[in-house]
Amino acid sequence: MEHVDEQLLRQEWSMRFLKQANVGTTGDMQLVINPFEEYKFFVDDTARLSERRQTVTNTYITVNGAIIGLITFLVKDAGIARLSIALITTLPLFAAGAIVCFFWYRLLMSYKRLIGFRFEQLQLIEQTLRGCHQMFTLESKHLYSKAPKKEQIEISRIERQLPLLFGLVYATLLLIIIAFEILGLFGISFVK
Repeated sequence: MEHVDEQLLRQEWSMRFLKQANVGTTGDMQLVINPFEEYKFFVDDTARLSERRQTVTNTYITVNGAIIGLITFLVKDAGIARLSIALITTLPLFAAGAIVCFFWYRLLMSYKRLIGFRFEQLQLIEQTLRGCHQMFTLESKHLYSKAPKKEQIEISRIERQLPLLFGLVYATLLLIIIAFEILGLFGISFVK
């Protein structure tokens, strides 16, 4: 995991927490934060972050689907008789699709690191709560630490494969168009 300034993050989280939670102060104006309230805040905030990651994935799937749909429309239905013209008209779309996939993957990696950090912090908070069941700690211990790598269910790992899959679709479509163009140079045509 990349180095994260833990103190700075805790200060930011504390300020956000203070705005939402009912906290008290001591006589010398030091804040008194209920650890369980802080824990609840971070659980909710982490859940919202996970929901945002899912929204990002849905958005990128839609964008990639639209790009692929436009490429297939231009090649198949727009009546482009020459594949070389189809290649020239779709090349910017292939580039756009590849760029979209690249940024999608990077964003998912950022979310993975951030959410992973948050779960680590939640586990640390659980250790300080008396009588806490420590669900996040137990989940990590039993589902991720003990399980063989093949049996571990990690949604973010599956989700990170989606940009690669779309990138593979773009590469395959581009290679098909190029192959048809090369075959056309030898007088073999699949377009009427």
